[in-house]
Amino acid sequence: MKTVLIVDDERDAVDVLSLMLEMNSFEVMVAYDGAQATGMIETRRPDLILSDFMMPELDGAALCERMKSDPDTAHIPFILMTAAIKPLDEIPADSVIKKPVELGVLLDTFAYFLQRGGTARYA
Repeated sequence: MKTVLIVDDERDAVDVLSLMLEMNSFEVMVAYDGAQATGMIETRRPDLILSDFMMPELDGAALCERMKSDPDTAHIPFILMTAAIKPLDEIPADSVIKKPVELGVLLDTFAYFLQRGGTARYA
Protein backbone atom coordinates (compact mmCIF):
# COMPACT_ATOMS: atom_id res chain seq x y z
CA MET A 1 0.00 0.00 0.00
CA LYS A 2 1.41 3.41 -1.01
CA THR A 3 1.50 6.23 1.53
CA VAL A 4 0.38 9.76 0.68
CA LEU A 5 1.06 12.75 2.92
CA ILE A 6 -1.73 15.33 2.60
CA VAL A 7 -0.67 18.82 3.70
CA ASP A 8 -3.55 21.30 3.93
CA ASP A 9 -4.81 23.69 6.59
CA GLU A 10 -8.46 23.21 5.56
CA ARG A 11 -9.55 20.34 7.79
CA ASP A 12 -12.76 19.62 5.87
CA ALA A 13 -10.77 19.31 2.63
CA VAL A 14 -8.29 17.00 4.37
CA ASP A 15 -11.13 14.80 5.66
CA VAL A 16 -12.65 14.46 2.18
CA LEU A 17 -9.31 13.82 0.47
CA SER A 18 -8.30 11.30 3.14
CA LEU A 19 -11.54 9.36 2.75
CA MET A 20 -11.28 9.34 -1.05
CA LEU A 21 -7.69 8.12 -0.96
CA GLU A 22 -8.32 5.48 1.71
CA MET A 23 -11.23 4.16 -0.38
CA ASN A 24 -8.73 3.82 -3.24
CA SER A 25 -6.24 1.78 -1.19
CA PHE A 26 -3.83 4.50 -0.10
CA GLU A 27 -2.46 4.89 3.39
CA VAL A 28 -2.86 8.53 4.40
CA MET A 29 -0.73 10.73 6.63
CA VAL A 30 -2.01 14.22 7.46
CA ALA A 31 -0.30 17.51 8.31
CA TYR A 32 -2.09 20.84 8.64
CA ASP A 33 0.83 23.04 7.61
CA GLY A 34 4.27 22.76 6.07
CA ALA A 35 6.10 22.92 9.39
CA GLN A 36 4.16 19.93 10.73
CA ALA A 37 4.73 18.07 7.46
CA THR A 38 8.49 18.63 7.68
CA GLY A 39 8.59 17.02 11.12
CA MET A 40 6.53 14.05 9.96
CA ILE A 41 8.71 13.47 6.89
CA GLU A 42 11.81 13.35 9.09
CA THR A 43 10.43 10.31 10.92
CA ARG A 44 8.54 8.58 8.10
CA ARG A 45 8.91 9.06 4.36
CA PRO A 46 5.69 9.05 2.31
CA ASP A 47 5.63 7.72 -1.25
CA LEU A 48 4.03 10.96 -2.44
CA ILE A 49 3.24 14.43 -1.04
CA LEU A 50 -0.01 16.24 -1.90
CA SER A 51 0.14 19.81 -0.60
CA ASP A 52 -2.04 22.88 -0.71
CA PHE A 53 -0.33 26.05 -1.91
CA MET A 54 -1.68 28.61 0.59
CA MET A 55 -1.07 27.66 4.24
CA PRO A 56 0.12 29.33 7.44
CA GLU A 57 3.54 28.68 8.99
CA LEU A 58 5.25 27.16 5.94
CA ASP A 59 3.27 27.32 2.69
CA GLY A 60 3.22 24.71 -0.05
CA ALA A 61 5.81 26.50 -2.19
CA ALA A 62 8.30 26.75 0.68
CA LEU A 63 7.65 23.14 1.70
CA CYS A 64 8.20 21.98 -1.87
CA GLU A 65 11.44 23.93 -2.18
CA ARG A 66 12.66 22.47 1.11
CA MET A 67 11.80 18.89 0.08
CA LYS A 68 13.31 19.21 -3.40
CA SER A 69 16.54 20.78 -2.12
CA ASP A 70 17.17 17.94 0.36
CA PRO A 71 18.84 14.89 -1.23
CA ASP A 72 16.98 12.62 1.20
CA THR A 73 13.54 13.80 0.05
CA ALA A 74 14.11 15.20 -3.45
CA HIS A 75 12.96 11.92 -5.04
CA ILE A 76 9.50 12.03 -3.42
CA PRO A 77 6.87 13.18 -5.95
CA PHE A 78 5.44 16.52 -4.80
CA ILE A 79 2.01 17.51 -6.11
CA LEU A 80 0.81 21.01 -5.38
CA MET A 81 -2.91 21.90 -5.23
CA THR A 82 -3.94 25.48 -5.91
CA ALA A 83 -6.85 27.67 -6.86
CA ALA A 84 -4.36 30.34 -7.96
CA ILE A 85 -4.64 31.55 -11.51
CA LYS A 86 -1.05 32.76 -11.89
CA PRO A 87 1.60 30.36 -13.24
CA LEU A 88 3.68 28.60 -10.62
CA ASP A 89 6.64 27.76 -12.85
CA GLU A 90 9.22 28.90 -10.30
CA ILE A 91 8.11 26.23 -7.80
CA PRO A 92 9.85 22.84 -8.23
CA ALA A 93 6.67 20.77 -7.79
CA ASP A 94 6.42 17.65 -9.94
CA SER A 95 2.83 18.52 -10.79
CA VAL A 96 0.27 21.23 -10.09
CA ILE A 97 -3.41 20.33 -9.77
CA LYS A 98 -6.09 23.00 -9.88
CA LYS A 99 -8.65 23.22 -7.08
CA PRO A 100 -11.31 22.03 -6.73
CA VAL A 101 -9.57 18.68 -7.13
CA GLU A 102 -11.30 16.02 -9.22
CA LEU A 103 -10.78 12.47 -7.93
CA GLY A 104 -10.10 11.03 -11.40
CA VAL A 105 -7.41 13.61 -12.15
CA LEU A 106 -5.86 13.09 -8.72
CA LEU A 107 -5.73 9.29 -9.06
CA ASP A 108 -4.35 9.48 -12.60
CA THR A 109 -1.63 11.87 -11.42
CA PHE A 110 -0.77 9.60 -8.49
CA ALA A 111 -0.59 6.56 -10.78
CA TYR A 112 1.72 8.42 -13.14
CA PHE A 113 4.23 9.25 -10.44
CA LEU A 114 3.98 6.07 -8.41
CA GLN A 115 4.17 3.65 -11.35
CA ARG A 116 6.08 5.41 -14.11
CA GLY A 117 7.72 8.49 -12.70
CA GLY A 118 8.27 11.69 -14.59
CA THR A 119 6.84 15.17 -14.49
CA ALA A 120 3.31 16.12 -15.52
CA ARG A 121 3.30 19.81 -14.71
CA TYR A 122 -0.37 20.91 -14.82
CA ALA A 123 -3.48 18.76 -14.38
